[in-house]
Amino acid sequence: MLIGRCAGVANRPPAVLTVAMGQPASGLGIADQGKALAEFFTSQAGRAALSRSGRAKAVTVLEALTWRDAFLIRWRDAAAGRGAQGESWRAVLGLDGRLLTLTVTGTAAAPLDRDEGRKLIEGFVTAMTSANRRSAQGGD
Repeated sequence: MLIGRCAGVANRPPAVLTVAMGQPASGLGIADQGKALAEFFTSQAGRAALSRSGRAKAVTVLEALTWRDAFLIRWRDAAAGRGAQGESWRAVLGLDGRLLTLTVTGTAAAPLDRDEGRKLIEGFVTAMTSANRRSAQGGD
């Protein structure tokens, strides 16, 4: 799923938010894997997975940390491409047993700074977990 925030909305820069969800049971135990995820995403294979070009040397991992039950990573991709900001935030978490990755990126014309990107990724994680907790409990 791809979600975008338009330019000028609430006086904030535009952002592109993406969601990818794994198969049932793909996210079991992910909350306890922060160290393993950090090791993976700083490895050549992990950096290649983050890169839009698939080239590990294009990616620099800037931060990797655990926040609540999510693993957050901030990286810069030299192969970001036209129109995209080179720096992004990603959250990896388990939700209802599924592996979920959430990504927040600005645009080349209106890049998100570190703090705005972190605020958005944390808000994205909170919104997804809250909405799915209500859904699992039978609420809307």
